[in-house]
This record gives sequence, structure tokens and C-alpha cells, in this order.
Amino acid sequence: MLICLANRARKAVDMSESKAGGEEKKNDTRMAESTESGLTAETRYVSAPEPFESLQTIEANNTLASSETERGVSKTQVSVQPANGAPRSPVENVTQFSKQRYRTYQELGSGGMGVVKLADDLLIQRQVAVKTLREGDSEKAREGFLRESRVQGRLQHPNIVTVYDAGVLESGELAIVMQYIRGRNLSDILNSLRAMNVADHRRFPLEARLDIFAAVVNALSYAHGENLIHCDVKPANVIVGDHGEVWLADWGIARAIPGAGPHASAATKSSRVPLDTGTIKEGAVFGTPRYMSHEQASGTVRLIDPRSDIYSAFVLLFELVTLTDWIPSGLTLQDTIEAAKKRTPPSISDAVFDHDGQDAVPTELRYFLQKGLASDQDKRFDDCDEVLRELLRIRNGKFAIRCPITLVKRLQNSLSHAIDRRPQLVIFALLFLLAVWVLGVVGGVMYAFA
Repeated sequence: MLICLANRARKAVDMSESKAGGEEKKNDTRMAESTESGLTAETRYVSAPEPFESLQTIEANNTLASSETERGVSKTQVSVQPANGAPRSPVENVTQFSKQRYRTYQELGSGGMGVVKLADDLLIQRQVAVKTLREGDSEKAREGFLRESRVQGRLQHPNIVTVYDAGVLESGELAIVMQYIRGRNLSDILNSLRAMNVADHRRFPLEARLDIFAAVVNALSYAHGENLIHCDVKPANVIVGDHGEVWLADWGIARAIPGAGPHASAATKSSRVPLDTGTIKEGAVFGTPRYMSHEQASGTVRLIDPRSDIYSAFVLLFELVTLTDWIPSGLTLQDTIEAAKKRTPPSISDAVFDHDGQDAVPTELRYFLQKGLASDQDKRFDDCDEVLRELLRIRNGKFAIRCPITLVKRLQNSLSHAIDRRPQLVIFALLFLLAVWVLGVVGGVMYAFA
């Protein structure tokens, strides 16, 4: 859920299923989110182990208008249970905030799990973002809401939105109080760049876009060190502040890293309190299809690990530098998932890297994207730190030589660095070469006359 003050509020669809006999609705199902007219609807959900039999086809450009459409249109199923008999979240033990602690007054955005409003913290006298659960949601949805607050609340990093508190408002609504950020989500920026907005192209040249990517990977590196996988990295979950700050938001479907144990702490470095992120059955498909890794789109839950987040981050980078959709928009949900399963990195010479209106993507960056977007997990970067190290080498001109183009650029960069380090020596060498050339020309002329 984005927390930045946007110029539009997002509409959302809760995807739920009612069993025969009046059983409780499956409100843990993730939602289909639709942006305003002209933007692509992005779906975030958890499906049953056989997704295509239970998923409702959703057109990517569909706009959601009536309140009847916004509630209960999907038959997608979810099975997210506490790991190995872990106790349910004690929703009934959540305390109420003191009277008149928070005063909400402006909606910032909405999604399947709740609504985010701008609010005043009357005690500390600051603005905050308050996320409240949708009215009428089930006990299971309330537990999931609290689980999200606990996951994100223990992550303390400059590139992760801070959770201040959780509790019950005077109105009786369950709420999460978070850092309020003035800025834009990366999805808006990306659409502006695609529309060739001159101001945004000046503000976000290639170097600035690489800075955004590096900040996202930094946040993921920290989270992975705390045994958490985000599972939903995409432009809509990245906020860029007015002064260039970058935050990764919405940890609602974050999972514990496989092998950490069902009750392993998701913040082993910062907390001794175990955190249960629940378990997802093998075969379930969850995340945003257009940014899913191959293992996510295939429902191979046992294979989802930090490299899955890295893949999604590289999809984000691909779209940022090429201004082209990784998975074409306008596909049905099923076709989008199938495309995500089969998508492979483009070749180095692909025309996608040469977008009209901006400079071509550097060759060394194309090789970088190819590795990060590899279908095979074992061919991707091993971890976020390796990604950041390689990105630093590229930006410093010390990238690997892979073709004649990278050879020439590497030699050019080496000469440039040599001039910076020993300018007098380089000037002397150039003068010496010039003198040799002049002597050769003069000698040749004299020999010709002789």
C-alpha cells in the first residue's frame, strides 16, 4: 500500500470466495488493484494450487466503477495458515489508542486490505499515514492486517517505510500508523517518463534511475538479512520522495526465507521475538503477475527465495531504463501469468534498448540486466550484495569485458582514470607519441625528396 500523497486515489477490488453452506469468506485473498483511467490494472493475489481453474479473467485495462464491482467479484482462493500450529494473532488483545491521539482527514489511497489516510498525531504534533482495515472484514483478515504491521514494524532501514504503532482508533477501526512521505510512487514516474514528460526526463536521467534501483536493492538486502522475502517488488510499491529519497513499501505478503524454520525470527539481528509469517501451500501463485519471477508464476513455492525478489527488482530496472513493459499490458490474467513463465531476457542487440527520446542503454548495463533476468535462478546474482557490487563496478567503468564494445569502453575508461590519477605522466606520454609521429612524418618527407 502506497503511503505517499498522490494526486489520485486508487480503487481496489477484494477477491473473495464464499463456500457452499454459508461458510466464512476467504478474505485473505489478495486483491486486484486498478489505477485510474489510462493506467494498467495490476493484480496482486494468492491463488489456489490450480490457479487457472479458480481465477477470474481480468482484463489489464479494466476500470472499476461501481461499488458492486469493487467487492467480491473473484473466485480466487487462498490458503495461508499459521506455521505448524502457531497461535493465531491475538486481535482481541490489541489496545485502543488514547482518545484524540490521531485525527484523520484526507484519504491517500485504498487497496484490498484497507484504506490509507493522512492524519495528525496530536501528541507528537506530526503528520502520519494511518492505514485502517476495511469495514466488515473477517477475523482472518484482521489477523493478516496485524501480521503485516508486525513484519514491516520490525524492519528499520532508511529505504523501508517505518511503522510507528498499531492499535484501535476511537471509531473502533483496527489501524497501523506509519511514516507519512511526500512524494510519488515509481509507477507514476514511469508513466510520466513514457509520456516523454520533459521535466521528469531531466529529473530522472539514467544515473538517477540507477540510484532508485540501488536503493530498492539495498532495502531488499537488509530484509533478506532479516530472513524476509518481499514477494511483491514493483514500481507501485516504490516511493520516491520530493528530495530523491527512495522507500520500498507494502510488505503485506512478505514471507520468511525457506529453511529459516517455521518459527524463526524474521528479524534475527534486531529482535529475539519470533515472527510467524504463515505458510503458503505448494502450487499457490501470489504476487503481481507482470513482475513475478518464473518460480512465483509457476507456483513453485519451495523455490521462492531472495533471488526471486532480485528478479522482480531487475524487471523494475528493465522498465525504468527501456521505458518498455517487461510483460505486455492488456493481457488477461491467465495470459499474463503464462507470459511471466516463459519470458526470457532480450539479446544485447535488441531494439528495446534503443528507445526514441532518450540515449540508448549502455552495453555493459544490458549484460547486467541479462544476468538479473535469467530464467534459471542459479544463473542470476546470488544475493543483493553481489548485485550492488556489480552495479558499482559498472558505474565506475570497471565492468567485465564481454564484447568489442565493452573492450573499447573499458580502455576509454581506463585512460580517463589514468589521466585523473597521473595527469602529468599521461600528458608527457601523449607529447612523446606526438613527437614520434611528427618525426616519422618529417623523416618520410625527407626520404621522399632524397
